[in-house]
Amino acid sequence: ELNALPVEYIVETTAKCNLYCPMCPRETHKQPKEDMTDAVFERLVSETGATGEHMMLIGLGEPFLDPAIMKRIEYCDQHNVATLLSTNGTLLDEEAADEILRSTLAHITLSFDGSTKESFEYYRKGAKFERVRDNFLRFCRMKHERGAKIQVVVQMVRMERNWDEVDEFVKFWSAVPGVDQVRVKN
Repeated sequence: ELNALPVEYIVETTAKCNLYCPMCPRETHKQPKEDMTDAVFERLVSETGATGEHMMLIGLGEPFLDPAIMKRIEYCDQHNVATLLSTNGTLLDEEAADEILRSTLAHITLSFDGSTKESFEYYRKGAKFERVRDNFLRFCRMKHERGAKIQVVVQMVRMERNWDEVDEFVKFWSAVPGVDQVRVKN
């Protein structure tokens, strides 16, 4: 019997999302349009005890729809817990980018499913290809210019309609200063 707590936690602070993605479990399992309360979140952080090292603030919701997300990142930092999150990029405007880069967030995954407008907008219904791409490019540029330590991963999920776009995707994002890793998931 192991008498230990995990070092890594996955915590969904919001179940709200602003996109419709056909491959997402949200579409088959209805989610409440709610955010986690501060009381529950703070209890989770305090109960990770001395072992909690990483808290992935992700789930089926879009983290930037949680109005308390920045406060939660700082709360984790005060308890020596590093934070990671993943975003669809629709809300990552210049102001949000600045806030993230000034925060203690350790890692961000930028989800971008495709190299073409057609496949991207098929899989990310409600998002505009150019706008999200520009948001991600601006964020990476700002990170690079500031020499920020945050780890940036640009990730594509390989599916039927974007299968042949992988090489182009990897080539494009690998050349962007500020991107630490390009990841393709099947």
